[in-house]
Amino acid sequence: MGAAKPGWLTRSVLGATIGGSDTTLVSARVLPNGTTMLLYNDLDSVSGKTRIRIAQVQPNGRAVAPYFVSDTSGSASDPAITFDKTGNGAIVYSQKNVSNKGVIKLRRFSPKGVLNAVTTAVSSGLIDATQPSVGLDGYGVATVAWIEASTPASLITKRLDQAGAEIPLGPVSPARAATDYCRSDSTSCSHPLVFSKATGASTIVWLETLKDTLAPSIRTTQITQGDEVDLTPQKILTSTYDSGLQAKMTAAGAVQLVWLSLSGGNHQVVAARITTGGDAPASVPSLSNATTAVKSAPVLSVNASGAAVVTWVDGVGATPSKVTYSRLTSSGAKVVGSGQQVVSGNFSGSVTAAGLLSNSGSVSLFWRNLTTEIRYTTASSKDVYKPHGLYATLVVPTGLHDGTPVLATGADGTVSATWLYTAAGSQRRFITQVLRTSPKVSSVKFPAKLKSRQRNALIKFTSTKGGSALITIEGASRSVRFRKASTRAAVLSGSSTVRFNTKGLVKGIYRVTIVLVDAAGLSATKTTKLIVTH
Repeated sequence: MGAAKPGWLTRSVLGATIGGSDTTLVSARVLPNGTTMLLYNDLDSVSGKTRIRIAQVQPNGRAVAPYFVSDTSGSASDPAITFDKTGNGAIVYSQKNVSNKGVIKLRRFSPKGVLNAVTTAVSSGLIDATQPSVGLDGYGVATVAWIEASTPASLITKRLDQAGAEIPLGPVSPARAATDYCRSDSTSCSHPLVFSKATGASTIVWLETLKDTLAPSIRTTQITQGDEVDLTPQKILTSTYDSGLQAKMTAAGAVQLVWLSLSGGNHQVVAARITTGGDAPASVPSLSNATTAVKSAPVLSVNASGAAVVTWVDGVGATPSKVTYSRLTSSGAKVVGSGQQVVSGNFSGSVTAAGLLSNSGSVSLFWRNLTTEIRYTTASSKDVYKPHGLYATLVVPTGLHDGTPVLATGADGTVSATWLYTAAGSQRRFITQVLRTSPKVSSVKFPAKLKSRQRNALIKFTSTKGGSALITIEGASRSVRFRKASTRAAVLSGSSTVRFNTKGLVKGIYRVTIVLVDAAGLSATKTTKLIVTH
């Protein structure tokens, strides 16, 4: 076999049969090691229960056989997933007990996606609990939020340490439990989302229909690093909320929101950013025009700098429908002068779209054309893209492509797109495309001066991907009497500091080379000069 090359990998088909018409892809996420983790619901033909499953696609395109997250004690639903920058993660879901009440359960997994054998019951099981969400901080503390079917509905949160023990939250309000954020006179409370910063603070977002109003409001609050709850939630100012709330946390800890609102009978795609301190924004920009009545729910992607792209379909059901996107700056403001970019024109049928903003500023866009093919294109950082008719069609097999493409991006720049595909005989399968990009190594420094006879030293560098780094030091000329030495170390994306072998070091000029090979087999080489003067 030849060396690995950048580009889209051959599709990965997971299993001969994924499931029946009830199979639903809930989430696709790229772990720090570049593995795409797929979280989905499926009907277990043996137990007759709906169960939560995971499938993985490695950066080299190999698929790992799906495995179960939930057991057969009751049907499970509403799975949600999170992980920290090392890849340690948690999955929460609602599972029916013998009384047919939903119990919120939590299960952790390792950076390689291996599930912990212990499943923790988070809620009591006395009241039906659904719609869980989870955030994970840098200390392994999981913050879980869910909805309990009381009258009115309650939004409950708990914090659990790594061992599964509950961490008390305060301050306690005499009027209500410290962890119930919904007002007692509200008519509905739903859709909680939790985002935890590495430092320990968590931002919670939810929908709440307040007294004497018809449409839900978007509300937010924080649990501090010191486990104290802010019992004065803020309302995000917006026009009439309609549907499609999505949210993602930036690397700095802010939370970007997008949704559909109604204005004058027309849909508007709207964006808002909650600050790292948990404050709601003073203004909420509209990203779309007000002339098209029907728009699809927006899809949000955020890159490492905090910049974002929002994609949607303009004119759903009309001819033509248009795949459309708009950019946001690293602070969440609408990019001045960019407006909304229309990628496809003269396009009919059932169209769905997803977008991804890479760290370089380019956008990857996928959509479903009718039910027969998945199409793809890219737009540069200056919004130059291929005209209609030149879009790549990624799907080779004939059959029904009945799922919206779901895009995922990793901190290392790995991109994957996944959708459901029905082949002959109604076999439903996941197809995943993985875009491999070559890693880059930069900013090589030596934190301290090296001296002769020093047996080892530190080297610091930045890499766009994690993988295996080989650090080699050798004399820059034959006059340097030094035996070449190499050190291998596993590194994550971002900044790394590695101790490498310098045994036998003498005065002279040296060449230090870093060869980084990522999990997909793609490599990067960086060479720098080192001078030892004494």
